[in-house]
Amino acid sequence: MIRSVLNTIDRGPNYMDLMIRVDPSISQYQLLISRTINDAYDWQGTGLNGVVAANVPFTYPVNIPRAATYRSDYIIQRGLGRIDETTRGQTRIILDLSQYYGPANPSVPADYELTFIRVREYNVATGAFGLPGPIHIIPPPQFYSSIPAGITLAGTAPNTGFSAGNPPSDNALWFALPRYCATSNITNRDNNNELLVSYDYGQTSGAIEPNQALGLTTVSYKNVLMEAVGGTANWTAVFSIVGPI
Repeated sequence: MIRSVLNTIDRGPNYMDLMIRVDPSISQYQLLISRTINDAYDWQGTGLNGVVAANVPFTYPVNIPRAATYRSDYIIQRGLGRIDETTRGQTRIILDLSQYYGPANPSVPADYELTFIRVREYNVATGAFGLPGPIHIIPPPQFYSSIPAGITLAGTAPNTGFSAGNPPSDNALWFALPRYCATSNITNRDNNNELLVSYDYGQTSGAIEPNQALGLTTVSYKNVLMEAVGGTANWTAVFSIVGPI
């Protein structure tokens, strides 16, 4: 599974400064932007593993070259995003998504909403874009005004045919929190199916029984991978975020 990491360097009103560390095997990046986690997972709108997108993700119209500093049109017009520090070994992406927000692009969130972004990498060896990587959660600007900060999420865990006691499958719903989590509560809202949860790719999944919740305290993780047994499972979650970006 692709493990591209999209780091949030700065977030302000109509401003997000994102960074990907350079990988010589990748020549460019494509961004898929959604306003819900289900939309981000079902990125082609085909009902992937039982998860159905309400709106297919918005494909950002510019592919970002490796090791470049890209500034979107509205950022340039406002005179923002000029970087003084060294960006050696980085690809920087500075966006104002309000340029695309509106009825014509229902997948682009408003600036005060959570933004869900996945990255597709163009592999030099294969000469093609691969499957999208994890779902990166970019909070709205007000999120960074308080420590600790909370994130509430809801979605559908896909039915992948896996069971508890195994590492997550390549088809798991994988999302990355904006900062490290300190406490969390994940609720399986399904009446019949187990919800499998892992806190890193390759880590054994544990099961949350139907209509049960799993609360954790004094933890530290950014990655969450979910799938369901026997069918899809609706879930809700609350995360308390405190650590560094």
